[in-house]
Amino acid sequence: MLRALRVLRILRLINKIESMRRVVGALLGSLPGLGSVFGLVLIVFYVSGVIATNMYGAEFPERFGSLGMSLHTLFQVMTLEGWSEEIARPIMAIYPAAWIFFLIFIFISTFIVVNLFVAVIVDSINSIKHHEDKQNGESDLSRQLQALQREMAELNALIKANTNEQD
Repeated sequence: MLRALRVLRILRLINKIESMRRVVGALLGSLPGLGSVFGLVLIVFYVSGVIATNMYGAEFPERFGSLGMSLHTLFQVMTLEGWSEEIARPIMAIYPAAWIFFLIFIFISTFIVVNLFVAVIVDSINSIKHHEDKQNGESDLSRQLQALQREMAELNALIKANTNEQD
């Protein structure tokens, strides 16, 4: 069984390849922001689950009978897996205005919250890139400053040599 763990050696590539290291660093750096987005997802799911359980639980106990079942069903709706045929249409046969609830939930959960996950990760990657560019710029500036100092020292030496020759 421990031999199977040898496959984890491929993870050493992360250290060897700069772009992979940058992406993993960005993912680790984005964890606090992702935690906030995850908290927002939990709030949206909880509120929607309570509403769905109260609205549809009596007629559809297999999908919305308890808060846990409602959360599972809403997760299926969020991933857009068969939500229209399996979930929404049977409910809309009894509650014609149910499409409003599902569209609002899909809009909030899928299009806004999932995009927030992507935005937090992209922002983290951009901040790491900006930090690296700033460090590279500072090192370039440092090299330029050292070159200027050498030139000034050479010019000083030439001026002193010329002044000594004229005396």
